Amino acid sequence: MRQILDLLSRARQRITTKVAAASALTVVGGVGSWLGYGYFTGDAKPKEPTKQVLTGVQPAAALLADDQLPAQSPAAYQPTEYSPAPATAPPSAAFQPNPYASAPVDPNAGGASPSAAMNPYAEADAPTTAPPAPDAGPPAEGNPPNPYRPAGDGALPYEAPSASYAATDAPPPTPVATSPVATAPPTDPGLSPYGSAPAELAPVATAPPAVASPPAAAPAPLRSLGEPAGLSPYAPAAAAAGAAAVVSARATATPGERQHEGPQQPTVTIEKFSPAEIQVGKPATFEMLVRNAGQVPATNVVVTDHVPAGTQLVDVKPQPAQGADGSLVWQFGTLQPGDEQQITLQVMPQTEGEIGSTAHVSFAAQATSRSICTRPQLTVEHAAPAKVLIGQALTMVITVSNPGSGPATGVIIEEDVPPGLSHVAGAQLEYEVGTLRPGESKRLELALRAEKAGIAENTILVRGDAGLSANHKVAIEVVAPQLEVEVNGPKKRFLERQATYTLSIANPGTAAARDVELAAFLPRGMKFVNTDSQGQYDPAQHAVFWSLEELPPAKAGSVKLTTLPIEPGEQKLRVEGRADLGLSVAGEQSVQVEQSAELLHAVKDADEVIEVGSETTYEIRVSNTGTKAATNVRIVALLPAEMKGLAGEGPTRAAGDASRIVFEPLARLNPREEVVFKVQVQGIAPGDHIVRVQLSSDEWPTPVTREESTRVYEDR
Repeated sequence: MRQILDLLSRARQRITTKVAAASALTVVGGVGSWLGYGYFTGDAKPKEPTKQVLTGVQPAAALLADDQLPAQSPAAYQPTEYSPAPATAPPSAAFQPNPYASAPVDPNAGGASPSAAMNPYAEADAPTTAPPAPDAGPPAEGNPPNPYRPAGDGALPYEAPSASYAATDAPPPTPVATSPVATAPPTDPGLSPYGSAPAELAPVATAPPAVASPPAAAPAPLRSLGEPAGLSPYAPAAAAAGAAAVVSARATATPGERQHEGPQQPTVTIEKFSPAEIQVGKPATFEMLVRNAGQVPATNVVVTDHVPAGTQLVDVKPQPAQGADGSLVWQFGTLQPGDEQQITLQVMPQTEGEIGSTAHVSFAAQATSRSICTRPQLTVEHAAPAKVLIGQALTMVITVSNPGSGPATGVIIEEDVPPGLSHVAGAQLEYEVGTLRPGESKRLELALRAEKAGIAENTILVRGDAGLSANHKVAIEVVAPQLEVEVNGPKKRFLERQATYTLSIANPGTAAARDVELAAFLPRGMKFVNTDSQGQYDPAQHAVFWSLEELPPAKAGSVKLTTLPIEPGEQKLRVEGRADLGLSVAGEQSVQVEQSAELLHAVKDADEVIEVGSETTYEIRVSNTGTKAATNVRIVALLPAEMKGLAGEGPTRAAGDASRIVFEPLARLNPREEVVFKVQVQGIAPGDHIVRVQLSSDEWPTPVTREESTRVYEDR
């Protein structure tokens, strides 16, 4: 459909162009005939400009005052002072050519070329004054300066061809200053109802995105011709409303429509049409055509113009609002590609001279783009056994995920191996994951080894680009069995005296000890006698061994071991406990083995019964059953009153009296040695009488007494 519309538009333009060309040739021919007639009749120069065309989109600098509007009646127009130039000028003042008008077409000569000297905005090398018409003669001295030419010469980019004009009775009003921009594509001149030559093309106004434009406001009604000239129908509120609309075209913080994606180059052209000649007191019609010649919509299209100086406004379509500077403001909103808007102003000329104004069009283009903003996230979890036996390997399963909506890049897993665990690569580990897509997870395994009993808190840290990080902690209990051994028994023993010991083994750890073995290593000075709990004596190692399959944590066991000291001195009983996982513990018990002299004596009478007055002999045997020689062994025989001691015999000499027999001390009695002492007595009174023998030595200073009884009877 768009292509069809474009074809129709181009066809219409071609037809309109041909019609306009024919009309232009007809008008030019008529104008040329009239000019020729005027030349021969003495009025060879036109007195007013033929056409005024606005080019560019820059705002005008002049202001529209309230007194530029129509006065109370059509006959009472109030002139507007637009420039400081006097209302009248000397008759010799030259009227400057119209810098905006197109050159009149001469059917005979083919049209005159524009002269830079006629352009008030010419470049610096142009002359400061315009050359007079061929028949105008030299200008009179003292003429006022050209109000349309700035200081210095300069070429106007919008210069249109124009003819030379003779001086008029009054200088023209100062035109509105404009800032030219680049020119736009041609506009069909046939659209003008006046058939004037086409104006220079309006510039291609390519607005940046989000250009502020005045807001749309209800157009203020124009004043009728009967209203007072000093009253302005455009209240300042209308200008404020127009300024408020500027804000509406600002950029937004959200993506726009998808049609605004990609390069946005709307092209808005504006062209003004005016009659070639107008007359004071006779209404004149000026037109503007605004068109979007681009391929995308132009938004916030605003056209600003002024009532031409030296005229009063009669009618305008469509109705405008008034700007803060008194300008006329039309707000057309959005122009789609190919859309056009036509503005018609009807004014009443009040003064002679060049009549025109400069219009300004502004618009905005909307450009948008969109990006999908995602948020990557990182989570990490790892699982490990709650308990692990010391010395064993454990495997941690690590899962790092991206539950976010965008890829997580530069993902790295870090691990600081806690005390109690170890890794072959060291204590600080790092693994580069790379990129995790949304919803993606990676599962890794980390092998560690339990080295020390206790609670190990392991932390896995994962980090990524853009400050992403996460961590996860687990507590791992490293359990381990322990062994303790203890020996309870006599710490001092005599030679040849058996000693019984209790050997204990305990597990105070947090895991069961397996394949437990308890061993008691005997010293050379101790001899194995027996044991319980199926202990096995190994003569080669002179040790006793017990075996236990498992010893649970916080449990203990004990066995008994009986030994015989066979050598005096300090003897050390060593006990060792061993179990799986390299567990080993040892303890020992020192036993001081001493020698002792153990003296034994026995008393025996030779006769059990004797008569009064007869004699009998007591035999005293003394032996050392100890391990040490007894010294200063002493024997004393105590006799009752009914018996009388006669003599003593033994290894030492005896002495005494009738009541007691005392042997001199025996200096040494070696172990396993025995000596015999004899005491001879006489019964002197009948009855059962007891003889007491006391034994003592340096080792046993307290005497040990043995008794023997003998019956003495009287024979009658």
